[in-house]
Amino acid sequence: MDYLFFNLICIFVIGIVSWCFSSGKKVNKNKKTFLRGDKKGMTKALLINASKKGDLKTIKEFIKNGININQTILTIGDDFSEMYKEMSSDPTATEKVMTPLELASKYGHLEIVRELLKAGAEDGYLGNSLVSASMHGHLEIVRELLKAGMDPNGRIGSLYSFNPLTSASMHGHLEIVRELLKAGANVNCTDYTGRTELMWAQEEDYQEIVRELLKAGANETYSEL
Repeated sequence: MDYLFFNLICIFVIGIVSWCFSSGKKVNKNKKTFLRGDKKGMTKALLINASKKGDLKTIKEFIKNGININQTILTIGDDFSEMYKEMSSDPTATEKVMTPLELASKYGHLEIVRELLKAGAEDGYLGNSLVSASMHGHLEIVRELLKAGMDPNGRIGSLYSFNPLTSASMHGHLEIVRELLKAGANVNCTDYTGRTELMWAQEEDYQEIVRELLKAGANETYSEL
């Protein structure tokens, strides 16, 4: 019964938001409208889902109406224990701490990434959009994020401590490796396992990436930081 009730509420909320968007109504900044006075997290859920699913129209409407585009499901002060438990069986559990920009970067939604960057979107305190795009092979998004000034040596946070070059190297994305090296990525970094980018490329037998890293100065016997 609770599940059915929740589904009905979700349908109702989505209907209200769609009506507001289609009728061209704007958020009244002086009143607690649905979009600003949402205490049940429905607005946040819709924003996160639109970023993940590639719903550009909804993202544009949220931006136009002044909605906070840097929201995450879990925030500082929340209990992360359940998320950590889920991580062993569900890799998407970490999406609870991802901002819309990180999710759009992960799922390859280039136009949404562009819109969010124009609106001043940022990464969350545990995430890194450039790492997500590099890991999942989205070259054009990597270029867009680098153009926006993202650090090619930035790490994903305390969860994994992967940087963009490590992420691209371990997943075999040669063109992204080249793009990151061109942007100044450190070729001798280690991750939380103690491996360097070169070690990952060798372990996964990505020989072209191995050659690219060696050409860029990767050290086979020593790595720093």
